[in-house]
Amino acid sequence: MLTFYQAATDVLKQTQQPDMAKSTLIYGEHLSQLEAKKLAADFDLPHHLLTDVFDANELPRVEVVDGTTYVFARMPELHGAKIMSWPVLFIAGKSLFACVSSRTNLPDALTKPAPDLAKIVPGKLLIASLLEIVKRYEAFIDIVGNRIEKTEKLMRSREATNNDFYGFVTIEGNLNRCKMSLGGMLVVAEKLFASATTNADRELIDDIQLFIKQLLVEIDSHAHAIDSIDRAYSTVANNTLNQRMRILTVLTLLVALPNVFFGMYGMNIALPFMHEEWAYFGVVGFSVLLVFAVYYFARKIKLL
Repeated sequence: MLTFYQAATDVLKQTQQPDMAKSTLIYGEHLSQLEAKKLAADFDLPHHLLTDVFDANELPRVEVVDGTTYVFARMPELHGAKIMSWPVLFIAGKSLFACVSSRTNLPDALTKPAPDLAKIVPGKLLIASLLEIVKRYEAFIDIVGNRIEKTEKLMRSREATNNDFYGFVTIEGNLNRCKMSLGGMLVVAEKLFASATTNADRELIDDIQLFIKQLLVEIDSHAHAIDSIDRAYSTVANNTLNQRMRILTVLTLLVALPNVFFGMYGMNIALPFMHEEWAYFGVVGFSVLLVFAVYYFARKIKLL
């Protein structure tokens, strides 16, 4: 659905029939193919660029056609524990600014004009919109960071479960998707910086570039933290397995030793002391002493 705003007595008012001769602000969520076609016809925009917003895999990029700048970015959304992103198209012309998306629910900062906005300055609105998207990525990356920190604390207290580590697969996917989108937006910001006409715009775009680079560093830091936790978990798991195998080996030996003597004295052949009254207690006592001796030796060499 498209929403149009135009200036009227120093304020912006929503209108159903925009005057093409006036500066126009356009917001569109869940844009349809029909609306895209009508928007292109009414405002003399290239239809093929508008239809690119329907491509779920469209990457961030900048195109300039007849003095109008078309910027594709990706808006992040949180679906459960998974971070997804969808394309958003910004159009900044001489007297036109538009923000449209085919499927994502855009935040209020990208669907409504600011209360104090009385004049439509497309370049400023474009920069502000890109900054808002980068802030959204920051919020979601912080969520991922908190999840990693929580798992690390659970691991230190030995309360972490396998499900916590399985969640790292989702976390790594989230970080990779954020890194891909932010990397594309960094290229967009660099191109906008090169084409900026005022020092004020260059400073704002430079701030966005710095912001994105900081988030990329944070993503790399989270990825390294996951690798460290995975390695630590593998080391602890291997160490625990080795300890259990040593214990099982010693226990097997302790159980097997008495069976050697019990098996020998269970044969139907002549055996030493077979006619002595103390033979049974002697064999059992010797077996018990041997078991304790082996147990003591295992403790001494730290097998147990």
